[in-house]
Amino acid sequence: MNLKDVLTELQETELQETIQPFWDQAMAAYPPKGISFLDPQEFQLSREYAGFTAEVDPLLSETAARIRDNPALSCMAWYIYWRTFECSDRTQCKFPKMEHALGKQAGVFHLLLGLAWIPRLRAYHRTLGLPEDVTHETAQQVRCFSINYHMAHAGRLGLVTGAYYWLRNYLADNLYFRIGRFEYWLNPCNLPHIVYRHRRTGQVVALAGEGIKVMPDGFVDGLSDVPDPAQEWVTALRVTDIAAMGNPISPRGIVRREEVRLPLSEWVCVLKKGDIILGMHIPAGGNMAHAKCGESMRQARDFFRRYYPEKSPVAFVCGSWMLSPLLERILPPTANLVQYLRELYLFPHDVGGSAALEFIFFQEKFDAATAPRQTSLQRAVLEYLQAGHVWHNGGMFMLLDDVDKFGTQYYRSHEWSLN
Repeated sequence: MNLKDVLTELQETELQETIQPFWDQAMAAYPPKGISFLDPQEFQLSREYAGFTAEVDPLLSETAARIRDNPALSCMAWYIYWRTFECSDRTQCKFPKMEHALGKQAGVFHLLLGLAWIPRLRAYHRTLGLPEDVTHETAQQVRCFSINYHMAHAGRLGLVTGAYYWLRNYLADNLYFRIGRFEYWLNPCNLPHIVYRHRRTGQVVALAGEGIKVMPDGFVDGLSDVPDPAQEWVTALRVTDIAAMGNPISPRGIVRREEVRLPLSEWVCVLKKGDIILGMHIPAGGNMAHAKCGESMRQARDFFRRYYPEKSPVAFVCGSWMLSPLLERILPPTANLVQYLRELYLFPHDVGGSAALEFIFFQEKFDAATAPRQTSLQRAVLEYLQAGHVWHNGGMFMLLDDVDKFGTQYYRSHEWSLN
């Protein structure tokens, strides 16, 4: 079928210009014997591997049959699969939501395509010689995406179209795996900050990158409750052969105005831009029990040192709503998230406003009047916002050499004094 006819039948004609450039290539590659990922034997095996129970099979089977029996749906399903996993162009693209054509089964359409990622993941991991448990844990991401969809769509089964772009990250020579509670991705560090360790005491201090606008409360411009340009100041950072000079970041996630000087005879740089790190992602659907978080990080350190010793990552790094230092203000000290934050070295993260609230309230556009209040976290965040405060994400790092100190709140208990 030509694209115009397909989009007309699916009532998605506004995507003609977006999809057209790659449509003919995708259709030329359409499998003559039919689309394998719509075969119940294949998608049932994948859903089991991803951690779904058999209770989803009837809906998966019904939706797959609708796609197989409708040429327009089949062509679009193949296009999305080909564009996501086989096309050499890696730019993010917009796909139809399929709500006009499939109604409440639209999310299941996308879940079937998400499950089609799993055979590719398993084949890729076999080429890497990885243990099966790592592949199995990594495959759980499809179920994690479905948990978010469930929360945002009145309990329905499905995936959002944005999941495709993320699933590509696990393929194509990216070393990106789930190990226990968290996912880890070998990448160069792109933080503007520089981290030093005292040669004798082992204390760690991060210096803020140069030219960052900071408000009196220590949060960066745009993420502060006191956004007064007259009171903002700008960070400075200078490194010579003798010393590093700049504004320290507290392990609690705020930038301090006092400038410090770190003699390089006493301090050694342990994390800077370009160093290999383990970028960390916190998947949905698992609790943040203290022991489970620490065990995942220890396992990840050992895994990468065993399988990729030549890469030599030096730190875990992550930015997330779950790392916002504001959580310590609104949650009790016994909360799992608060306990986890206290083990890490926090730093300001430049994501705030509605973008920082997406995974707390599962709204496409945050609206405090209609935001759900189902969890204690949602209620606490709404109370904080309604008091006139600003919400934002946070960032963290933990040096791999410090992972065995997890559970001691090492960075806070050994915070370097400016005096």
